[in-house]
Amino acid sequence: MVGLANYPALAALARFPAQHGPQWLRDAVAYQRRKHKRLGYGMVPQKKLRATLRVGLNRLIEKVGRAGVGDYLEFGVHSCTTLLCMYRELEAMRLDQVRLFGFDSFEGLPASVEPDDAVWKTGEFRCDYDFARQILEDERVDPSRAILTRGMFSETLTSDFPARHRLFKASVIMVDCDQYLGARAALAFCGPLIKDHAVILFDDWHAENLAARNLGEKRAFNEFLAGGEFSAESMESYTGNAEVFLVSRIEQGHRDTFSRDK
Repeated sequence: MVGLANYPALAALARFPAQHGPQWLRDAVAYQRRKHKRLGYGMVPQKKLRATLRVGLNRLIEKVGRAGVGDYLEFGVHSCTTLLCMYRELEAMRLDQVRLFGFDSFEGLPASVEPDDAVWKTGEFRCDYDFARQILEDERVDPSRAILTRGMFSETLTSDFPARHRLFKASVIMVDCDQYLGARAALAFCGPLIKDHAVILFDDWHAENLAARNLGEKRAFNEFLAGGEFSAESMESYTGNAEVFLVSRIEQGHRDTFSRDK
């Protein structure tokens, strides 16, 4: 078991106004105070996730060199636990040029007409934006390297966003927006930013048995690959619910061959 301070979301909540933050976090902190016990609680298995990110970053370094590793994009930030894992791993590997972009409505999941998304509830996974910012501040994350963008993907994932933020290359992508429509929008946005190779993590690939039915994040990824621009190699995942891939852009000549073979 680990202490409260080892989970930034819980530690920040203890200092944040009680009306903010998701209910499960408030309940966890209340339990901590009531029982005076050490509480291990987190949104993701942080050690395993960091190990997966380390392997992925090393694969990228082998292929493009340290200077060739581009930025990190996360879709579905919630309380920044996953984003912090990436930040700490980048610190440990001294990849100081990599910035972190987090996209989230901070209003929970939007309504969706897609049958894939019927397993999720509108408004589920809401997290207060100021609370997320508080966590990054408490953890002394460099604000020039971690940019949170608040709003629905239809409003924020715009064609001018990369130019405005000098975002030229994405090398690690976390798709944690749960819904098929969100995953599809995230991948469409990232496609032009994958210049050579990228590690893509899907946090809820197997949620609610969606992948077994070729729905959800799997459906979105299959459609992304069907465009013929990228190939994908499976990597070891950090949970049984997630899937991780090394995605590579197919050169034009090889793309034509690939298309004919298919």
